[in-house]
Amino acid sequence: MDESEKAGRPEILDFLSDLRSLKSPCVFKVLIASRSYYDIRIRLKECGYIILKDENLLDIEIVIIKGLNNLSKKHEIPEGNLDRVRDDLIKCCEGVFLWVSLILGELEELVTDGFSEVDIAKLLKSLLSDLIEFYKRIIIRLKENGNKGQICEGKKMLAWAAFVERPITTDEFGDAIIIPSDRELFTPLDGFISQLRISYFERRIANNYGRLLAVINTP
Repeated sequence: MDESEKAGRPEILDFLSDLRSLKSPCVFKVLIASRSYYDIRIRLKECGYIILKDENLLDIEIVIIKGLNNLSKKHEIPEGNLDRVRDDLIKCCEGVFLWVSLILGELEELVTDGFSEVDIAKLLKSLLSDLIEFYKRIIIRLKENGNKGQICEGKKMLAWAAFVERPITTDEFGDAIIIPSDRELFTPLDGFISQLRISYFERRIANNYGRLLAVINTP
């Protein structure tokens, strides 16, 4: 619900709220998912609700602690140096596992190059728990550090990942990326795919766009 257009949201909320009060032999069940925005919360206050971040707090704490422990062991960080980071992550995560995963990835990059307490404090302060701002930061960094080819490739990858009609394999994904995306007629030469196919395509994704895209292995 929080992703809905604000202009039309009151009408939708009124409709959903009215459904609850109507008496009918037909049982109509509705599940509404949303961030805790005031207008949504106050309009649906009479409905039953679950605060998800309270339900998964213990699980997300385990993920944070395990992630930081692995980071400490890998980079030989003295015990206790990341205690404040742990507390800040637990406080700010708002029950969002994805945010925690992305933050741990950012911390991995930071400590690899050496870090101070001030560096970590700045990182956490800049990211908070807003995924939209987090993604904006990733895009800005890609534009600053990447070349024109990487940026074009990244846009193409995001477009395919967002609009492909079915789950695709990494081989299919890689082959789709090498096809030109301009509007001119494209007539491939013999061996086009084999010559331009990217080896170890999963590594390409992880190294250049790992904060935006992830490869999921399914049975």
